[in-house]
Amino acid sequence: MSAEPLALTLTRDASGVTVEADGRPFAAYVIDQGNKPYLWPVIGPTGKPMTRAFPMRDLPEEPAAQRDHPHHRGITFGHESVGGADWKFPETWEGLTGTETYDGGGDTWHERLTFEEFIRQGKMVNLNRARLPTVGRIVHRMFTLAEVEGDRAVIEEVCDHVDPAGRPFLEEHRRLTFRADGDSRTIDVDQEFACAPAAGPVRFDDRKDAGLFIRVPTSMAVDAKQGGRIVNSDGLVDKEAWSKPARWCDYHGPVAGEHLGIAILNHPASYRHPTRWHVRTYGLFTANPFASRDYDATLPDGTTSLAPGDVLRLHHRFVFHKGDEQTGAVEAAWRRYAAEPRRPFGGSGGPATIVVGEGGPGWRDLTADDFENVNGEPGTWTWQGNSVRCTGQPVGVIRTKRPVTNLELSLEWRHLTSGGNSGVFLWAPAAALEKIPPGTLPRGGIEVQVLDHGYTSQYEKSSGKKADWFTTDGDVFPVGTSTMKPFPPVAPDGKRSFPTARHSRGTPEWNHYYIRAIDGEVRLWVNGHEVSGGSGCTPATGFLCLESEGAPVEFRRLRIRELPASETR
Repeated sequence: MSAEPLALTLTRDASGVTVEADGRPFAAYVIDQGNKPYLWPVIGPTGKPMTRAFPMRDLPEEPAAQRDHPHHRGITFGHESVGGADWKFPETWEGLTGTETYDGGGDTWHERLTFEEFIRQGKMVNLNRARLPTVGRIVHRMFTLAEVEGDRAVIEEVCDHVDPAGRPFLEEHRRLTFRADGDSRTIDVDQEFACAPAAGPVRFDDRKDAGLFIRVPTSMAVDAKQGGRIVNSDGLVDKEAWSKPARWCDYHGPVAGEHLGIAILNHPASYRHPTRWHVRTYGLFTANPFASRDYDATLPDGTTSLAPGDVLRLHHRFVFHKGDEQTGAVEAAWRRYAAEPRRPFGGSGGPATIVVGEGGPGWRDLTADDFENVNGEPGTWTWQGNSVRCTGQPVGVIRTKRPVTNLELSLEWRHLTSGGNSGVFLWAPAAALEKIPPGTLPRGGIEVQVLDHGYTSQYEKSSGKKADWFTTDGDVFPVGTSTMKPFPPVAPDGKRSFPTARHSRGTPEWNHYYIRAIDGEVRLWVNGHEVSGGSGCTPATGFLCLESEGAPVEFRRLRIRELPASETR
C-alpha cells in the first residue's frame, strides 16, 4: 500500500473482536452466531459496506431475490463434506427422513437455517429435512493472540471442527491480519488444519461448496445488472471465471454510488496454488482448492486426505479497493503478497498475547509417566499420550510423582454427562494425600473447578436450595488446610474466587484451561479469557492432582512449563 497507514485498534467482547481504523469501523469478527465464525460487517476504504448484510440484518436496499443462501455470512470458511473414517456424505437423499445420525464429520458449509428456510417455504421439503442432521460446526475454542503490531492488527484463534454431535475431528489454527490506509483495506486469512487428537485421518471430499468465501454487496453482483463484473488473473470474466484456476480473482461493481472492488489473492505457499474459484454471478465469491471433479467431470478426483501429523495450509489476502482491478492494481498487489513469507503461528509475544500449550521453551507434555495413583482403582484412569479418560469412580485423585512450585499448565477438558464434576488440584501437600481412602479427596491444595453447567439444576433440584455458593465457569478456591485470598468477585463464604464472566461450554464440548500458579498466586483463563484466581496461597508448592468425582471426564493436551522464581513476573 502506498498511502499512509491508518491507526488500528482491537476491542474484545463476548461476541468476538471489533477492528477500527482511525476510530472508524473496519471489521467485526463474530464467534457466537451461526455454526461458524465469520467477519461482518466489513467496511471498505470509502466507508461503504463490502459484504451483503443478509442474514445478519434485513436492509430494504437488498432485494428479495438476493436474500438467499443464509449460510453466506460476510466472510467465512466451510466445507460441505469433511470428516474422518466414520464420515460418509449420503450418496442419495431418497428414503432418508432426517432422523439419521452422522458421526466423525459433517457439512460446515451450510447451516441448519439454510434447510429450515427451504422447509418453511415448502421447497423440496423431504430433501431439506434429510440434510438437517448432516450439519456440523466450526467452534471457536480460544483466541491465542489479539494485538496491534505496528501498522497491522492481528487475531489468532484455535477452532474445532465438530460433527453434528459435537465431537471434534479437525483442528484449525486461524490468523486474521488487518491493514488499512486511505486507498484500501486488506485482511489476510492464514489457516492451518490438522487432525484432531485421537480422531484419526481426515478426508476433505471433492466439493464445489467449500473454501474461504465472501458474499459481495448485492449491487455489486453481476446478476444485479448495475455494472458488476468478475475478472481473474488470466483475464477470464464473469461466468468464464467459475471453477478456473487463477492466482487472484476480482469482483467489482457499484456500492452506494461508488465503484468499488474486492480481490482475493492466493499465495504461492497455499495448498494447490493456483486455487480454483467457486465464484458466481449472483454474488458468491470463493477460493476453493478442494474441488476438481465436482467442477468438471473430466477432471481427476480432488479429494484430499490428511493423515495424523500432517498439516494443510491455506493463505489468502482480501483487498478492498477503489475502482476495478486496474484501478486497484490487483496484479501488483498479488506480486507483493506472493513475495511475503507466511509467518508461523504463535504471535509476537507482546503484552496482549496469551499463547498457551503451543510448544516453546520449557513446555512439555504430561503423560501417564508423570502421575501415580493415590486412591483410585486400576481402571479409573486410562491414558493415551497426553490425554486421559476418567470413569469418575471411585472419588479420588491421581498426583504427579514429584511436587511442583511455579508452573504454567495448559489443558482441555470435557464432561461426558450433564452435571459432571471434576477438578485440578494445585500445590496439594504430601500430608494431605497420605493414606486417604477411596471415596475421599485431598485434605489440602488449591482447586480449580471443572464443573459442567448441568450441575446447577441438579443441585437445586436435589437440595431444594439456591446454587449461590458455586458457579460452573471456573471457580478457584482453597481446600482443607490450604489458604488463599480470592480475587473478586468472591463467593458468599469468602473463600471462592468466582469468575468475572461466563465462558465455559457444556457437555459434550471441549473447554480450554490455562493456569498460572506462580509465587503463591493462581490465575485461570477459560477458553482464552482470564476469569478467576487468588493470591497469598499457602502452601505454594506441592503436588498437581487430577480429580475423579463421580462422573466420566476427559482431559487432553495436558502440558506444563515449570518456572524458577526468577522468571515468574
